[in-house]
Amino acid sequence: MKKEIVLSNKAYWAWIKYIVKENGGSKLDIISEMIDRDNCMTNKVKGEKYPDNFSIFSYLKKVMPRGYFLEMEYCALAYSTIFGKILPDLAKNIEQLAYIEWLCYVEPQNPNYRDHFVHMLKVAFVYDKIISINNKLKNKLVKMQFDKSQHFCSWIAQRRLDFNESQKKNIITAACFLASIFHDFGYGYKFLRSYEERLFKLNILGSDSIGITKARSEILKKSLLGEFILNHHVECKNRSIDNLSNKQKDNLLFGFIRDCLP
Repeated sequence: MKKEIVLSNKAYWAWIKYIVKENGGSKLDIISEMIDRDNCMTNKVKGEKYPDNFSIFSYLKKVMPRGYFLEMEYCALAYSTIFGKILPDLAKNIEQLAYIEWLCYVEPQNPNYRDHFVHMLKVAFVYDKIISINNKLKNKLVKMQFDKSQHFCSWIAQRRLDFNESQKKNIITAACFLASIFHDFGYGYKFLRSYEERLFKLNILGSDSIGITKARSEILKKSLLGEFILNHHVECKNRSIDNLSNKQKDNLLFGFIRDCLP
């Protein structure tokens, strides 16, 4: 007998309430344990949820449709609960994400813009409901990632990592949940680039302010993404990657990432 998945608005808001009440639930415990503290871009703050008051929300309340404002405010509490456990710097500034979302709404260049702030949590909700009752799907995802992804397997082997079946399922659970709540984070950067281009044309802004800091560059160079780009970049295929200097590798890696920015 097949299990039914309930994906109603009522079930969604009940799930959000659970996230807030249970401090994110077991998935965040898994993710928190997996974070590499040496390479983490932020420090964990214990016993606090951010923000304690939403100062920006007091302004948004005056200009946003009331129904959507209430949805966004409640989702901001869920985001702050989630990020408070794994990425506290984001939790402290979650109201900024809400502010950017509203700017995207009123941007004249985007008359058909739709919500992404509430939407990202809805995607996480759908994923959570599906994966919680479909162990067959979880096993399939584990097999695809750990048995069939040659690059991922190579990356694990280089670091001499070994995972049991339970740990593999936890990794898949964490990865899918993070992908759900982060998949539309780039819209603010997209509009930032658009505004910079307009200012550049007015000779107000003379250079690109979107850069990669030294701390983040070190993280990227050690990441799975960094190795994938260098191993499959067309320049590395034309010339052996072993013949490239570290500076040439950095130029290829960070140049590719900058080119991919919206």
